[in-house]
Amino acid sequence: MWLFLFSPMVLQPLLGNGRGRLDQLYVLNLFTTVLWAGLLHFSIRRSVVLHLLLAPFYLTTAIDLFLIGMFSNRLSSGYVIIAIMNSTDANEFFAAYARPVLLAFVVMAGIYIFGLIAIRRLRFHHSRKMSVGCVSLLVAVYAALVVRGLHSNWSLKQTVLHIVGNEMSVPVGSAFQTSLALQVLAQESKLARQRDQHSFGARQLRANDNEIYVWVIGESSRPQNWSLFGYQRDTSPRLLATSGIIPLPNVLATAPDTSVAVPSMLSLWPVTDWNSILAHRSIVSAFNEVGFMTYWLSCQEPDGWGGVIPQVATEAKRPQYFDRAFDSAMLEEFRTILDSTVPGKKLFLVLHTKGSHFEYSRRYPQAFARFNVASGAHREQLIDSYDNTVLYTDWFLSEIIAMLTNRNGPAALIYASDHGENLLDDDAQLLGHGIGNQYDLRSAAFIWVSRPLRSKLSEMSKNATDNAGARLTLSNLPHSLLDLAGIEVAELDRSMSIFSPTFAERDRWHLVRGSLRSESDD
Repeated sequence: MWLFLFSPMVLQPLLGNGRGRLDQLYVLNLFTTVLWAGLLHFSIRRSVVLHLLLAPFYLTTAIDLFLIGMFSNRLSSGYVIIAIMNSTDANEFFAAYARPVLLAFVVMAGIYIFGLIAIRRLRFHHSRKMSVGCVSLLVAVYAALVVRGLHSNWSLKQTVLHIVGNEMSVPVGSAFQTSLALQVLAQESKLARQRDQHSFGARQLRANDNEIYVWVIGESSRPQNWSLFGYQRDTSPRLLATSGIIPLPNVLATAPDTSVAVPSMLSLWPVTDWNSILAHRSIVSAFNEVGFMTYWLSCQEPDGWGGVIPQVATEAKRPQYFDRAFDSAMLEEFRTILDSTVPGKKLFLVLHTKGSHFEYSRRYPQAFARFNVASGAHREQLIDSYDNTVLYTDWFLSEIIAMLTNRNGPAALIYASDHGENLLDDDAQLLGHGIGNQYDLRSAAFIWVSRPLRSKLSEMSKNATDNAGARLTLSNLPHSLLDLAGIEVAELDRSMSIFSPTFAERDRWHLVRGSLRSESDD
């Protein structure tokens, strides 16, 4: 039974990409593993009582083994945060890996039940000296780490959080990681309260009456499966035939999960400063401050697990949800908004789609099931369904653009998916997102500018076309939109805007399971 609980530490050195290297941190975690196990063993005489108390850790160990086997990762606070912040994503994620999850659970349950029966009469000598010795060594180790952190000019809080974040001993390391996740979420809640007091002090640099700006947030849509970006299947025929489209072929997500990517793509603060994203309002409020009528239409559920996204949505003057409907449910409301808007009124609308979120076959009507390999292998059928979601998204976006075009006024649309998706692409056979690799960090994105707005802002349109192939992240897009709309705020950085002559490429950072990584780390 102890071997099962110790197994993540035993397997960690076998992890790839340097994640399991035998460094000082691994040695430290191995040492604290022995001390925690010793403390538990020598403090409780009856083994069956001890292992009954350890029941939650058998479950976390099974999850740890699942993550090691599927993603070469240990159970960290980042995974706990994902599970807590978005229950829908978590449920669909585990549904996608039902077999390995079930296998890990069956193995765990079998070992646990068999072990409890086998040790039901087993008793050990209760050793107070050994227990005190283990406690003393643990206190000494953690105290030494605190002193080391303080000598590095860290605050006590930073030091403690660093120690907790690196405590990956077994089986109790999962308790440290869970406590860190809860602390992070509590901090985010505090920062969210600060955002209610924030104001941009935005002002107009030019007349923008009658202008309409639309931001469509995609979901799990990777550019590799769009014919707009060179995919061999004709998955985006309508957009390819649409004038005014500026494809952005090299955009990286700021995170491979929705709860981080969506707030960051609508914020003027970089993902490297996540706390500032949480503590300040999104660009929706900047549009409010200069007199735009703002709307938030969403097919994503407004649950309490979406992090700060529901709060961002409430910044719009009129948020509206279409729960569990096809994305096309938003089109009629979009049309109504356009038809009811008086001439001269300026609009900003955000449409949050379900896009290509798993399960893919549930994201489009049957009429869009064009790609269908009837007797294909599992991956072929999976890709067929996924490609159908892209085809449906292509139709959905072209309908919006057509409505804007028919108004014959100045308008622009930004489409950007929150992140990409893994589709069993390589030997790892990964499905979904949240992993942080080349498949779920690449984001499908483009900009459409109407003919009247291109004529009005010809130089800016040319700059965007010239800069479209640059190395971008989702963080470039909010700066680009405010620049295009002629909205000035102190936080606007025109070197981040592809519409600006001063545009410059930056290092591309993303937040993966609570850890910041640059493109060079991938």
